[in-house]
Amino acid sequence: MEHLQKQGSMYEWVYWTGDMPAHSVWTTTRQGLLDMMTNITDLMSTSFGGKPVFPTYGNHEGVPVNSFPPPYITGNMSAEWLYSGSAERWAVWLDKFPEWPTINATIRKGGYYVVKVREHLKVISLQTNFCNTDNYWLLINSTDPAGQLQWLVEQLLQAERDGDKVHIIGHIAPGLHSCNPVWSSNYHLIVNRFESTIVGQFFGHTHHDSVEIHYDDKNVS
Repeated sequence: MEHLQKQGSMYEWVYWTGDMPAHSVWTTTRQGLLDMMTNITDLMSTSFGGKPVFPTYGNHEGVPVNSFPPPYITGNMSAEWLYSGSAERWAVWLDKFPEWPTINATIRKGGYYVVKVREHLKVISLQTNFCNTDNYWLLINSTDPAGQLQWLVEQLLQAERDGDKVHIIGHIAPGLHSCNPVWSSNYHLIVNRFESTIVGQFFGHTHHDSVEIHYDDKNVS
């Protein structure tokens, strides 16, 4: 963070692709995770000098790890504690944008959002734990949890109509073994359809730097 403070003129905003806690998975509690989120959000806000940060959820933000119930799970078993807690903390960056009421609503629904960062460029943050093969809640029903892929199509259609380009961020990259293959396949179809609108995709999870390529369905060469 001290190094990044010195590089502040080199970037306009930051993508935070998830996995905030240390991976000592069985020591994590809900309140402990929210406390970590407070501390790290404060640190990043200070270090980046008020420049916006666009976060997404890693699989380690679940308590227990990998546990992300879809929105139809309500009460104490739901993810409401995480979504409401992170919406409150991430507001330090996201409530500066006019779309904040909508951002706040979709984070609290399913942990995803869209924001227009400048003219003709939007950022779409996906909750990729809804494709996580270790998210056992999806054994109940894995069909487009929270309607997120349908929502993604609608956002990309709107961006296409408006002449906007889009960056997509998430944690688990579609195509990895840890992302449900049906979800990955549907995501690829969306990327293939909107290849002229999506100009960047940024994910975490693998713990190493890599590049992944989507091939055109009509000509995989």
